[in-house]
Amino acid sequence: MTDSGSGPEEGTSQSSLVWITFQLEAALAGLALLLGSFGLRDPDQSLIRFTWEDTVRPALLWGVGGALPLIGLSVFGRNSRWRLFEQIRAAIAAHLLPLIRGCDLAGVALIALLAGLGEELLFRWSIQGGVTRLASGVWGNTAAVVTGIAAGGVLFGLCHAVNRSYFLVATLAGVWLGLVMWLSGTWLAAALAHALTDLYSLAVLAGHLEERPAGGERGKNGG
Repeated sequence: MTDSGSGPEEGTSQSSLVWITFQLEAALAGLALLLGSFGLRDPDQSLIRFTWEDTVRPALLWGVGGALPLIGLSVFGRNSRWRLFEQIRAAIAAHLLPLIRGCDLAGVALIALLAGLGEELLFRWSIQGGVTRLASGVWGNTAAVVTGIAAGGVLFGLCHAVNRSYFLVATLAGVWLGLVMWLSGTWLAAALAHALTDLYSLAVLAGHLEERPAGGERGKNGG
């Protein structure tokens, strides 16, 4: 993909990227359902029955609200001179930017949606929910909740561990998404927060949003 225009080559590359993303996230969702069939899931959260008061409304409120701190962290990291964020920007420039540059907004949105659904189904609904349920039989409720959030967050970080800096920030993001699920009572809130954060960051990388950080340079890398 190149910076200018969108020719046939870019269309093919974008289609391939979306297809690879779909396969990856479908595999994660499949793993979540497999683990869930063995009891590693949140027993209080149905995947097929949703109500406005218990599921949809909190998912919308906490999903949008939960995305704001993550988007803020992305903006800060894109402009920060801290070594931690410099290493993350270098990893993104090397591995993600060449893939996403030139993707149209529809492709970016689809990739973000797939990532939000597949990853949150695994790390929050299955792992966090399952570990919390298992731990509640050993420790008290508070300790079980903390253990579940930590387990989901650390495994989320490990799966994004391009380098140590990325692992640390991804783990922090995973813990926050775990809190969003716990506070809202639905994994869909975490999925929406994740998808909106990815939509913003990938849209910046693909050139659909222009940032004007302090110093006047356009932000080139995303989180």
